[in-house]
Amino acid sequence: MRFSRLVSPFAIFLVAALAGCHKNEPPKVEERVETKSTNPDGSTSKTTTDTKQYGSTMVSTTERTASGEKGKEKTESETVVGTVT
Repeated sequence: MRFSRLVSPFAIFLVAALAGCHKNEPPKVEERVETKSTNPDGSTSKTTTDTKQYGSTMVSTTERTASGEKGKEKTESETVVGTVT
């Protein structure tokens, strides 16, 4: 009888201690969107957006590449970092 009285509080303490030691990792969400188009004059464009969310922080990078006449390419890149609430 005495043994069972000692085990119950000890078991409760052990379970509570193990639950408190669990390391929570923030959720991670990744998304990639790619769009390609061809214009009537033959020029092409491509837009790629990479979005990654770590917990409440979101990082989004958009890259636009356009080729005009004579194969010349122009690339623009934009990165936005923000907090999601």
